[in-house]
Formats: sequence, structure tokens, C-alpha cells
Amino acid sequence: MSIGQDIASVLQELGTVTRIHKFDGTIIEDEYVDTEAFTESSAEWKRQHFVTVSFPYTTQVETSDIIEFNNEFYIVTSKDPALFENAPVEYLCACLRCNCFGTFERFNESPGYDAEYEPLSPFSLLIDNVRAAFIETSASTKYLLTGGVSGDDFVSAELYISPYTDLEIGDRWFPDRTNRTEYYEVKLIQKYRLAGTYVCLLKEDRR
Repeated sequence: MSIGQDIASVLQELGTVTRIHKFDGTIIEDEYVDTEAFTESSAEWKRQHFVTVSFPYTTQVETSDIIEFNNEFYIVTSKDPALFENAPVEYLCACLRCNCFGTFERFNESPGYDAEYEPLSPFSLLIDNVRAAFIETSASTKYLLTGGVSGDDFVSAELYISPYTDLEIGDRWFPDRTNRTEYYEVKLIQKYRLAGTYVCLLKEDRR
């Protein structure tokens, strides 16, 4: 039995059962993994959001997949092989806890009127049921984004999501799809900062 098979066997016996949610909607059941959280880290964002996950060498997980274990969801932001004699024996993934199940909406400058001549909402549904890691920036780490849609803006949060190619600067993000009172404007979409994962810079939406 190879080292990769040995590790897979140990994970099958002692690991945590995991479900993989693919971007196309496919769900892969019952992969077994080993997880490590950083509950004693001095960095708050690391304690709250970051976890490393070891997958067997046969895994079907890829970056930007949403994985589910212990009743929580995580987005996979990197996948690296552990090699022995130039062959992968397991894969080590960095993941962020998804603390939001939200919605994106698109802004329309000319929404028009309904049959009763009442003005329509300038926002319409774009993408629903989005699991994401939403990380607010602290007062000490807020930074200035220049040249944005409306000039200089202070970024108030970062959003880590799967690669929704329809997303545009200016779209509105609701962290809780059932709560219409909290929302943010997408100011920048970083498509290449992490392989396969979009990072959106957000600010409070006052439109």
C-alpha cells in the first residue's frame, strides 16, 4: 500500500466527513478530511475564519469549492499537494469560514415605473444563495481605495466568494439574504489575488 493510500485509509477511519459543493451545483458526498483551526492565534481574523484541511490524494476538491463539515461551510482558497517521490500523497487546503449566506443585486439608473406609475426599485436580483467569507476591516486597518466608482472610498470589508463572472463593480451585496437593512457596494473585484477565488472590496452602500 502506498503512502497516499495509507493516509487516505487513516482519514477514512479517523477523519471528519465532508461534503463538497461545486460551483456548478454538483455535490460530492463523504470525503474524509483532517482539519486544524487556529483558536489560539493572536490574529483575530485567523481565529475566527481560517482553517487548514488535509484531503486524501484522490480528492475531487478544487479552489473556490464550498466544503461543509460539522454543520459549517468554508470556501477553499488554496490547494497544494504534499509530495513523496514527486507524487501527491495528500492535498493541503487553506479555507475560510463562510459566515454569510447572501445575495447580490444590480443597480439600474433608469428603473422605470410599474403599471400604477409607481417608481420601480433601482435594484434587481443578480445572484442568490451565495455562501461567502465576509471579513470586516477594523478601524486600524481600513484603507483608502482611490479612483473608484465615486472617487475615494474607505473599504469597510472584504468578501471571499466563488468566481461569479456576472459580478460587476457597483453591484450591491446583502450579507444576509433575509435582511434588507444591511448592504454594501462592490468597489473592486480582485480576480487573481487568490487562485479560483474572487476577493471583493466593499464599502457601506449609501445609494
